Amino acid sequence: MTEPRRGLVYVSAVGLAVVCALACPAWPDDWDGLGFLASVRGFDMAAFAPHPPGYPVYVALLKAVAALGAPPSQAASIVAAASGSVTFLALCHAMPADGDLAPSTLERALIALAVCLTPLSFHAFSGVGSEGPALAFAAVAFAGMVQRSPPRANRAVLVGLAVGLGLGVRLSWAPFYVSLLVLMPRGTRGTSFAAGALACLGWAIPLAAVTGPARLVSLYRTHLGGHLVRWGGTALTEPARVRSLARDVLADGFGAGRDAIGVVVLVCLAATAVAAGSLWVLRTPREARARSIGRAFVLAGPYLAWVVLGQNLRQQPRHALPLVFLLSCAIGWTALVSQKRPAIRMLLAVLAVATLDRAVLDAVARRTIPPPGVQLLAYVRGHARPETSALFTGASGRFLDGSEWQPRTHTAGTLGDMLLAVARLDTLPEKLFVTSEIDRLDESPAPLTLVDTFCRPPRLDRRAPCLQLYALDPKAALQR
Repeated sequence: MTEPRRGLVYVSAVGLAVVCALACPAWPDDWDGLGFLASVRGFDMAAFAPHPPGYPVYVALLKAVAALGAPPSQAASIVAAASGSVTFLALCHAMPADGDLAPSTLERALIALAVCLTPLSFHAFSGVGSEGPALAFAAVAFAGMVQRSPPRANRAVLVGLAVGLGLGVRLSWAPFYVSLLVLMPRGTRGTSFAAGALACLGWAIPLAAVTGPARLVSLYRTHLGGHLVRWGGTALTEPARVRSLARDVLADGFGAGRDAIGVVVLVCLAATAVAAGSLWVLRTPREARARSIGRAFVLAGPYLAWVVLGQNLRQQPRHALPLVFLLSCAIGWTALVSQKRPAIRMLLAVLAVATLDRAVLDAVARRTIPPPGVQLLAYVRGHARPETSALFTGASGRFLDGSEWQPRTHTAGTLGDMLLAVARLDTLPEKLFVTSEIDRLDESPAPLTLVDTFCRPPRLDRRAPCLQLYALDPKAALQR
């Protein structure tokens, strides 16, 4: 690209960062995000600040931005928005610079923007979470893997460093990251693996030093056990997972649904799949098809198997982000090879507009509809005094951390745990609140009064979109 054309790309990258920053809501989506913000003030995995495996590179990025004077929430927004720009630039450089597939500068920017502005990707670039920088490192490695213009040694080191640092951002993406290393040319693969290993040591050694090796292993073991059995939503606890994966990729990833926009997205995706398959058959020689299929399997197969078996697909669509990214890149490839097919390009344009509409609507909803935990805090602030009240919650209680309600907020698993904790309080509260996160509430010895319900649209929260708040008489609750 010439200098003026390169300027257009960088202006677009800055514009994308500004849009992502403006779309960031004033609150994290869940208690994982609260843990990331708490880690800026003090890193402690035992206190879930953040939760294991620790995300050391992501926390380091947050701390670096916060050291410049930004509060934790603003630091997270800056890191997320900057990740969107890096991903955009990496995708622009990943496209061919010459040959019959080389796009114009405008086409290059539009295709990269379309990938970055799919709903799930845009969500990662406009909120608190490690997915944004994880995708940025993956995009840099992807660009280094497919580009052939820089010297091979330089590309090998770049890919290795991006993969190693990406693993320090999101370790659960390891099958995806390692696939990028495996697909490097044979002469550079060893260099890439070596650079990746050095980058991993760069964050693993400080993490072990801060946490303590024995304690780190213990935390990892405990977290892995809980993830696989109790709350992870893996194949051990949810055998039927194909439907959740399809929803995460199609609905959350691209915006498919039952409304007008969702139907347009779904129809366009299906038509694009047919068009892409036809173009691939026409442009790929027969002897090269098996090699292309093999590379696609190496790139996507390991992570696909991992999310199907070991990730929480029902409650956390973000785990499907690498698959959505790869599918978006495949759609971008379709745009490159359909330069002389205006019908296909029109189809892709409609798909891009529909997914952008969905991403914008989701972003507006995330900014205007707070999570149930934020709504809970607003309610108790307006209807009770913490000095004379007690609140028992589950994970939503973390949204009250740092507020005047934190000393009066208690975590309990079951009704029995709550009653035992109430009996041990120094002073019996005048008002006792309990959320629907507490199990076995139907066994309460005192009548429960539903005081309010806090909801968020399912597209914004796939866990439990509604949280009920109950009140009960503490004296009657302790009488058995």
